[in-house]
Amino acid sequence: MGRMIAICLSFLLLLACGPRYGDFFPCHDDGTVKPKVVLLPMSDATKNPERAQELMSGIRFKLMDRGEVFVYSEESVKKQMERMGSSSFFNPDISFAKYFGGSDFIVATELVDYSYDQYGNVDDRCMPPHLQRKYLLTLKLRVRMIDMRGQEPCIVMQEILTRHLLVPQNCNPLDPAYFYELSSRLTEDFVMRLEGISWSLR
Repeated sequence: MGRMIAICLSFLLLLACGPRYGDFFPCHDDGTVKPKVVLLPMSDATKNPERAQELMSGIRFKLMDRGEVFVYSEESVKKQMERMGSSSFFNPDISFAKYFGGSDFIVATELVDYSYDQYGNVDDRCMPPHLQRKYLLTLKLRVRMIDMRGQEPCIVMQEILTRHLLVPQNCNPLDPAYFYELSSRLTEDFVMRLEGISWSLR
């Protein structure tokens, strides 16, 4: 009996943690059409491809869980990219966008910094106690958002989102737990920004 209850609870927890059913549809329940977004695979300039993949997975999950935009599947994006061949998504030339006709927005991302350094360059005596002997962990994401709804593709947002985290010097600043905390904050910033622009430009 106890085993059956444990299985049922595990199943309910799994359902609660997954994206809601509405996230996979292009319209809200009231019929409002969601902005259609192509998320291009994340580039990595930090030689941490596993972290870039982890960050992108978190972003995709967050967007689908909130359900404010319709995100094309990774499979459909991959098929279009195979047709277009290799291309840099941050060059002045954005002609690659033509391969994603039918979408409202194309979003390119690049992990540009994942590093740490000692916090400040002053003696501990000059620092408040809570800031002494800390590492400053930094995560930076480059973002470009292309509006596809006009006659020609148009860049409507290009910026670098940055998040920092202070870590005690007796800890490993590259511990995956710290990356998870930092990437969660950056993901929240990114999703709020993307959703805000998607709906404000409608």
